[in-house]
Amino acid sequence: MPHDDTATLVHLRDGDLFHGPTDRPAWITVLRGRAWITQANDLDDHFLAAGQSMHLPAGGGVLVGVDGAAQIVLAKSPTRWERLRRLTMDRMLRCLAPVP
Repeated sequence: MPHDDTATLVHLRDGDLFHGPTDRPAWITVLRGRAWITQANDLDDHFLAAGQSMHLPAGGGVLVGVDGAAQIVLAKSPTRWERLRRLTMDRMLRCLAPVP
């Protein structure tokens, strides 16, 4: 997976494979088509249809294949620091908002 903190849209054609490390927890969501997911240290393959998501734990690799064309989104889960920063910013913005 990419090393930035944004979601990544991946377009795959029939027979394409996508491989990536999961250096931190992430979510995979199928937007269109059908995908199968194989993870390191997981004996099962997981099949996802459009609209379905799956959590990917940190510390392994992931291999994604598709039946026909598909679009998937990979989004890293926020770190504890990012969640704290977002919560703090939300609270600060609420304090600055005008009271009706």
